[in-house]
Amino acid sequence: MPQSTPETLTVAGIACRFPGASNRHEFWANLLSKTVSISAVPTDRWDAEEFVSAERADGKTVTCMAGWLPHIDRFDFAYFKMSKKEALEMDPQQRMSLEVATEALVDSGIELCELNGTRTGVFAGAGIAEFMGMSFR
Repeated sequence: MPQSTPETLTVAGIACRFPGASNRHEFWANLLSKTVSISAVPTDRWDAEEFVSAERADGKTVTCMAGWLPHIDRFDFAYFKMSKKEALEMDPQQRMSLEVATEALVDSGIELCELNGTRTGVFAGAGIAEFMGMSFR
């Protein structure tokens, strides 16, 4: 395991999810090739015709285009020692955070047991933009 002092920070592993990229290698390739990962709503997410409207209205959106993450419905709840019911009730961002944090630790090459008693942190970011119904003046 990399040694550090109070003045240093070691990034030992990395993992990510982005639209069109399930890992950092795919994300880097997309950046290099200038791939646009914005697309129409997948049919398994929601019915775009029901919620998209050219006019601003409550419960409607003006576009069906976004950066979509695939397979958010796939989660190995047993691996994380939780019930299927608990996993189904979790926010998809929380499930994905567990997966990505685990992948980052695997990417580090550090055995999980080596982290016991260390000052190790996992830093993650997630968010949602809710602009529906907003009006700007």
